[in-house]
Amino acid sequence: MLTFLMVWVALLGAYLYLASPSRAAKLAGDFLGAMAGTQVQIDSAHFGFDGTITLHGLEMRVRGMPGEAGRLFEADQALIRHDLLRLLTGEFQVQKLTFIKPTLYLTELVDTDRFNFQGLHEPGAQTVRRVPDRLPELFLRQGRVVFGEVQGEAFRRLAEVQLGGNFTVSPNEPGVYFFNLRQQHREREAAETQLALNGRFDLRNLVVTASLDQFTFDSPQRAMLPRRLRSWWDRFEPVGTLPSVRFGYDPDPKVGLNAELELGGVAITLPYGKLDSRMTGVTGRFSIRGEVITISDLTGRIEDLQYVINGSVQGFSPDAPFKLWMRTDRFAIPEQPRYLLALPTGVQKQFRKFSPSGVFKASVVLERARPGSLLTYDGSVQISDARLVYDKFPYPLEGVKGQLRFNDERIELIALRGRGPTGADVEVNGWIAPPQDGAAAHVVVTAVDSPIDQVLYDAIPPKHRPILDMFFDAEAHRRLVEQGLIQTSEQQRARLGELEELRARLASLDPQLDFGQADQLGAEIERVRALVEIPVFELGGRTTVIAQSSRPLGLNKQSELTIAISTASVNALFKYWPYPLRATGGRLLIKPGEVVVDAIALEGLSGAIGSVTGTIEQRTDDAGGELVPRLDLVIDAMPVDELLYATIDPPQD
Repeated sequence: MLTFLMVWVALLGAYLYLASPSRAAKLAGDFLGAMAGTQVQIDSAHFGFDGTITLHGLEMRVRGMPGEAGRLFEADQALIRHDLLRLLTGEFQVQKLTFIKPTLYLTELVDTDRFNFQGLHEPGAQTVRRVPDRLPELFLRQGRVVFGEVQGEAFRRLAEVQLGGNFTVSPNEPGVYFFNLRQQHREREAAETQLALNGRFDLRNLVVTASLDQFTFDSPQRAMLPRRLRSWWDRFEPVGTLPSVRFGYDPDPKVGLNAELELGGVAITLPYGKLDSRMTGVTGRFSIRGEVITISDLTGRIEDLQYVINGSVQGFSPDAPFKLWMRTDRFAIPEQPRYLLALPTGVQKQFRKFSPSGVFKASVVLERARPGSLLTYDGSVQISDARLVYDKFPYPLEGVKGQLRFNDERIELIALRGRGPTGADVEVNGWIAPPQDGAAAHVVVTAVDSPIDQVLYDAIPPKHRPILDMFFDAEAHRRLVEQGLIQTSEQQRARLGELEELRARLASLDPQLDFGQADQLGAEIERVRALVEIPVFELGGRTTVIAQSSRPLGLNKQSELTIAISTASVNALFKYWPYPLRATGGRLLIKPGEVVVDAIALEGLSGAIGSVTGTIEQRTDDAGGELVPRLDLVIDAMPVDELLYATIDPPQD
């Protein structure tokens, strides 16, 4: 009995010793300081009857970090549940920690671009930190997180979030907590609007990973981001809610602060390149690892155009290097587009010279190679069904297919193939360099099987149209038709129809009874047959036209247009001698100031053979000016007939 009493007295004495306020404060302070690697201060502590240790005025500070910067954690109260029997044997094993009205201070040190908690990885904190073999469960009641920054010695509170929840010990990973925290509002709000923070905290190396639900850009939580990252985000002018944000911290300098932001239907403005329009309905991902931002499948609309963007940014400053790959879905441009946002501004301005409309698909790489350097870009536009009209030679095209290649030094038009409105097959090739005001340019429009008609006439600049009038004299053609010396194909078709009708009527007569009428029909048939045999001669024909527009580099420089018109299979009436001739070879070369008549071979309707060469000087103004022909016309064989007489002016008195 005496032995039992002595043991009981000894245990009671040990308990009373350990339960003293000073001893309780030391046990709790040593445990918390070793667990977190911090300095710990406790205003008071006491043991409860059940062995629970209650702490009042708990403060934990980052070692070696003075003033407001070093303040890390505070709690009005902390309740420590531990194994009392083990305590009596000299081992303090904490089973459960409950913090009442705790405050976690996440403070950015502006002068060093670091957060206060990063000081926990400094050698001083590493030396004292000891992660217990068995971690206690942690609970937070009526907690809050205060976000702030220190510059010099001045502290500025940025925001505050009310949080509560628990830290659960991982069953399979020693030294690891899983945490589940939820925002606690002063007013009652719907559960779906509450912020939820879940993640993993490894006490052994202080690596934290967390996910944040229902993140809004204008909420207090944004203050948990570093100052540079906040400034970077602000340049996007974001509006909306992120369904999930994953972020973390790793003391490894190659990783550091990291985050992954999933976008779902937000609105942003891209601060890179020259796409400064609002992007809406944005989905995709921003991954941040140290100083590197990776953009993955960022998809959204700028006005009516859908973009997909991938790439990376090497820093948070406005002039940071970056490389972005941007592409669009197939998109339609209306007849009079207000924008061509798929293209850089310089390319847009040059492409507008082709009045593009129709269906397109674009891709471009935007890059800034070094901090503060100029932007470069490289891309293409796939044209699948478009309408184009080049302003220097406005021959309208439809059904155009081809490719536009461009970079910051040059635009290339590659095999833009389409149809003219009257059936010509047309191809446009060329280049413009650089894509800015005063660019040099060389563009070639080739129209094959093009009628010499009003469409071609309208495409030729007004000052050159009198040249066509000189070789295709419509008034002389009308006179020869009226004189019955030539006819149009339409007239011949009508006369052939009339002839067939007359022959049918003649065949239906009874020669014994209607011989008088038969004679009349026979005479009429002979008259119409003679008209049918009048030579058909249509002005113009179908030809190949090659228009080349060239412009030297420099402001206030003028483009020069050269037009080559093949004259094979072309019918001409020359203004100064309107004798119907069919050209079988050669070309007209319209150049600035003159026209070269290049070895045009000729055939007449009744056997004439010849050729014409020479030049036509154009003393030009915008209205056409004076034409001075210097031509050598050689006729090797010329029938003397009614057609020849009709085209020779009578002698003057």
